[in-house]
Amino acid sequence: MNWYKIAKTKSHKNLPEFSYGDETRDMWRTLIKEEQKRSQVNFDLENDDAIEGKIIPLSYKHDDDSYRAIVHKCAAGGDWESPVTYFQCQIECSYDNGTYSPKFKTIIIPINGNLNLTKSNKGYTAKQGDDYTKLEPKDEKILWEEVEKELNKRIKTQWENLDYDKGDVDVFQISGLIGSLLKLYPSK
Repeated sequence: MNWYKIAKTKSHKNLPEFSYGDETRDMWRTLIKEEQKRSQVNFDLENDDAIEGKIIPLSYKHDDDSYRAIVHKCAAGGDWESPVTYFQCQIECSYDNGTYSPKFKTIIIPINGNLNLTKSNKGYTAKQGDDYTKLEPKDEKILWEEVEKELNKRIKTQWENLDYDKGDVDVFQISGLIGSLLKLYPSK
């Protein structure tokens, strides 16, 4: 009997769960900072909250695989900054059996529709608190459309540029997608 069959026969109903809240937050925060550098958008993460979540089917297909994204809309900004909208995304792939499994993670900071960003000499930055613009439903719609368009673009770019000999960390600079949040932490 192999270890897998042995493990499956054991009852784990009473096994306490670990919590990875701090580690998960820190790994996403690292990805946010990498995306801020990549896209030249600057805002503070002092007040960082998830606001809404959706599952978005993606139109891009690779071989026979289809994709969808679990997306959390978030807003962040410093005490004196207007909140900037960004999106935490996990792209999932559906293989032959129709079940989805996680494939890539990414952060998207849309410019179009993100009314609390202002152009600066180094890209974009959060507006100061007094200059806050409340997002209207039409702005929200634009943001979600931008996210869907960008997700499809990134997954296509990922497959066009992925070199399995180098891994996906090198491709991150091109596509903005990473297979594991842990890969952003270099091993020594």
